Formats: sequence, C-alpha cells, structure tokens
Amino acid sequence: MAKKGDGKKGFFSFLRLPISKQYLWPDSRRILILIGAIGCLAFLLYFAFDRFVQKNRFISKGPLSTYHASLEKDCTACHTPLKSVLSEKCAVCHELVGDKIGTYSYPAHYIYRSGNRERLKTQSAHQVACFGCHSEHMGRDQQITDVPDARCLACHAFGSFNSKHPEFEFAAKKEADDANLQFPHIQHVREVMKKGNFSDVEKACLTCHVPDSNGRGFQPISFDHSCDSCHLTATDKTPALQEKDPANPGAPGALSLETIQKNHDPGTMWAFFINPSEVSKRGGGIVKSPLYHKDPWIMYNLQLIRRTLYPNQGLSDLLTTSGITSESPAQEAPARYQEALQTLKEYAAELRGRPEPEVQADLKRIDDLIKVVERKINNPTAAMDMTPFEKPLQLNPKLSKEQVEALKTFALDLTEPCRKCHIVSDASIQRVQTDQKVLHRAEFSHRAHILQRRCLDCHTTIPIAESLKSTGTIDPSKDNSAIQNIPTIDTCKQCHRPDLVSNRCVKCHEFHPNKVNRSQLLLYME
Repeated sequence: MAKKGDGKKGFFSFLRLPISKQYLWPDSRRILILIGAIGCLAFLLYFAFDRFVQKNRFISKGPLSTYHASLEKDCTACHTPLKSVLSEKCAVCHELVGDKIGTYSYPAHYIYRSGNRERLKTQSAHQVACFGCHSEHMGRDQQITDVPDARCLACHAFGSFNSKHPEFEFAAKKEADDANLQFPHIQHVREVMKKGNFSDVEKACLTCHVPDSNGRGFQPISFDHSCDSCHLTATDKTPALQEKDPANPGAPGALSLETIQKNHDPGTMWAFFINPSEVSKRGGGIVKSPLYHKDPWIMYNLQLIRRTLYPNQGLSDLLTTSGITSESPAQEAPARYQEALQTLKEYAAELRGRPEPEVQADLKRIDDLIKVVERKINNPTAAMDMTPFEKPLQLNPKLSKEQVEALKTFALDLTEPCRKCHIVSDASIQRVQTDQKVLHRAEFSHRAHILQRRCLDCHTTIPIAESLKSTGTIDPSKDNSAIQNIPTIDTCKQCHRPDLVSNRCVKCHEFHPNKVNRSQLLLYME
C-alpha cells in the first residue's frame, strides 16, 4: 500500500490490484445526469421568468376576481409564505384603520345582521377566516360574496332549504307583534276601500303600507300619513277635566295654559305659541280642542301625573312614552337615546336666555352630556345600555292608596281620545313599534316578489280576504295588532325549490356589513 500523502493511489486486495488513476464515469449515466441538469436549469429559468416577468402566474391557482384584479401580480398582498391567507391581510385594505375589531371582522357582521352590538365584545367559537367563506382565483366574473352552500353547511347543519331548514324564529316561538296599539286590520281595510272607492283590496293595503325608495320593504307607519285623515279631526276634544289645585300636589287635575306659562318649566316653550282658545274652561272643567297627535298639552299634563306617581324614573322621564315592544333592546336602544337627547336639547334651548349663574352652570353640564350621548348614538359599534330606561317604577311613598287610584283614573280621563288607538298604563302612553322587524338574520325583498304574488296570497294569518265578503263583526282573537300577519317558512317553500326558484343560502342570508355605514364606522372605530 502506498503511504498516505505520497500522491500515489497504490494497490488494493492481497493480489495487489492497481487502483485507477481516475474515477469511472459510466456513459449510460452521463446522459441521465446531463438531462437532469438541463431540466433543473430550465425549471429555474422559467421560475425566475415567472417570478420577475409574469409575476407568479405559473404558481397561481387562477385569475382573481374583479374586486382583487389589481393584486394579481403581488401574491404577498394576500398570501404569507407557508401559511394560509390571514384575515389581517384582508384588513389592510378593507379596514383602513388600525382598530381592534374592525368593520369587516367576524363579530362586526352581527351588528348588521341582528342589531346585537353586544356581539362585538365576544369572539365566536365558530369564527372562520375571511377566505373560509370568500373564495378567490375563480376568475374575473366570480362574485366572491356569492358563498356556496357547502361553506355555509359546514357550520350550519340544516341541510337543504326544503328539508331541515328551521322555522322562522317569530313563528317557532309564537312571538306576538307587540305594537302596543289597538288596531283591527279588517275594519281599517273596509274603511279605506270605502273612502277611496277601491275595488282592489291591494290598493287599500298600499294606502298605508308605502314602499321605501328601493321597493325592498316599507316605510314605518306614521300617523301623519296613514291616520290623520280620519282620526283627531277638528271636532275632537277632551272631556271636561278637573283643574289642578296648586295647594294640593297629590290631587288629580290638569294645569291651565295660563298656569303652564307662568311656571315656565323646561319643555313648555310650546305654551307660548299655542292658540290660547284651544285650552278653554267649560262646565267647571278644562277642555282641549282641537287635538293633535302627541298633543303637547295632554302630554305635559300626563307627564306631571306620572312624575307625581313615580318621582324616580331615571332617563325614562325624558321620554314621551314608556313600556317595551317586540323589538330587541339592541334595536330599540338607539331610538330611546335619540328621543332623550332631543328632550335635553329642548331643555337646553329654553335655558340659554336665563342669566342666573346656577342656571348657566347646569346648562354647561347639559351641553357636555349632550356631546357624550351624541357621540355614543352615532357610533354604530357602541353597545347601548338600556338600564337607565328600565328602572323599576316605585310609587311615591307620600301618596295614599286613594290618591294613587285617583291619579291613575284621571290619567285615563285625560287620554280618552288617545286610547282609541293607544294603550295607557301607569299614567303613560305605551311605546308604539312603528316598523315591524321580523327577519333578523335574513333579507327579504318585496320588490322581487310583488310581480309573482299579491299581498293576500302570502299574508293570510288575518283572514282579510274572507272577511271582506261579509259585513259581520270580526272575532278580535283573529284580528288584532298583536297578530304576526307574516308568512311562515312553508309559504316560502312553495316557490323556493330546485325546480322553480333558487333556494341557496345567500338568496336570503347576506351575512356582510352594511357598507352604507362604512364612513360612519371609520370615524368612530377605536
């Protein structure tokens, strides 16, 4: 054997076979190695060409939708190496602000689909990333908001619409439509048809139910549009009411216009502009005529009675009505805060001309409070607490049982004209729900259905069509304002089936924020 480092390869085995001076390179493998090297070089060259010239078209799954076409040459705008598409990448463009929750976050969707602002405080156990519902690389014409049913059913195991879809919540729970009104539909339909000389009942329906600007739904019912032509005309008046004795605050009675002007309480500016002849003394009592909807004289005297009965009402003292409706607190809270804010503004306007230092100090506190409340109302993501409006009523301990009953009876006498339609309880007119909100998690467009079906083809719970054929009285249990005259899901299934009309999930469920409020959200997100 050759010594190590002498430059000679030497021999091997006991036969002393010589070692070749160079390594063998079999010709058969030489070709394979050459082909492999050329292939690798070609792949690297194409990869480099795709990366720097074609901007990764080779490794892309397909063209992006029109919404994201501008990002097609920049994969890193959405993708993170070795990771799935992160929602944070989507937020870079869609949020525009560094907020914690975000306009387009999963919890934020619940504000617009259910009105439940409390949902923002919690993260759903079933929360999915943006790409979990919105698929990309399906081509320019793909609507990424058009989520396939398979993605919905991965979490919502309801099966097809025609088999296992649950009943609408209001029907499943048999919820009443607590509008706090005494309103029979059939009687009003008859009167409207008679007054308008209509032969088509649908014209009578659309007299009060006025479509909104896009035809999808209807404007809230208003007294000025639908009721004033028949109710509270120039001949309506209150009964002769007992005048209040200033020396006995616990006794029932109504204040005259002169007394209200003299007291100059907050919220009584109207008393200096009303026609004095409208509040007159007749037959030993006070009569108000003519009457108006939300008549200020009646509402003010009713508020005095309520304050006497319940001196600690909290913020509900700023409201003209009380009680609850079938709306959820999340839906009802903004309207209550808005009404209370308007009352505060009226009080503040009346105090601005008062020179007393203590009055100006109170006015400063009111103005500061108004700013806080306005900011909260205008913030769509703020959870609004209903507790200040739901303080339990506690009777004035200084009043006797007889005084309490006398005050409540007088409140009913005062609101006798109002009680033709309204419910009065605890010396207060109960809040009216003017806009029926039934489908909290789905969208429904009347515009898309009106050419196919007529009103009474679907709205059949109240037997309007059958009752128009007779002139007899209607059983109040079959026609009252608490009845949900809304079709159940079985009515929808008559048309929405595979052989007739689309029954895909996204046909009714548009689970995405309302972009109309986007600018507002950007201002108030924190």
